[in-house]
Amino acid sequence: MGLLHAAIDAALHLRSERKLTADQVERIEIDLPKAAYGHGGWRAVRPLAPIGAQMNVAYTVAVALIDGDVLIDQFTEERINRDDVWNLIDRTETRHEQAYDRLPADERLTTRLRLTLKDGGVREAVVRHPRGTGDRLLTNTEIVDKYRSLTHSVVSRGRQDAIENAVLGLEALDDISQLTALLTPAVRPALD
Repeated sequence: MGLLHAAIDAALHLRSERKLTADQVERIEIDLPKAAYGHGGWRAVRPLAPIGAQMNVAYTVAVALIDGDVLIDQFTEERINRDDVWNLIDRTETRHEQAYDRLPADERLTTRLRLTLKDGGVREAVVRHPRGTGDRLLTNTEIVDKYRSLTHSVVSRGRQDAIENAVLGLEALDDISQLTALLTPAVRPALD
């Protein structure tokens, strides 16, 4: 869910920039604008279905801190129901931050993630624009990397490469039906 992307970005930032591991985290606090809190700030309980995991900020932040990714592989039932992620979910508090609702329209996705560490330290990140929005547009390399991450489990490597090459060379295609032919055949289910 797009409303959770700022929280995911904050978690990934703290994980990579601060070299944090999930086992260092004692408590997670997430402050969200009204829409994000209303749609994704609810208390997750087991068992959680893949669609519920995609809509819950506590799950997506926990899995971002543990796995360093929030992509298709993080929404399999096996991944969702592992104890490591629930250990963090159970120590997560979400709150509606009313001040974020009064920000200019282009900043209304602002989210604050605060991690209290087991050693007493605190790490915090505030994200005003998730990657791909505002002034945080994805680079071409990031777009290609995301495409590969999202499609690796649903199409063969050869088909994946052929689609990528066709899209990147779109101006040179003699006929758009070449790309259409690559996109038309069925794909494997993303989540089995």
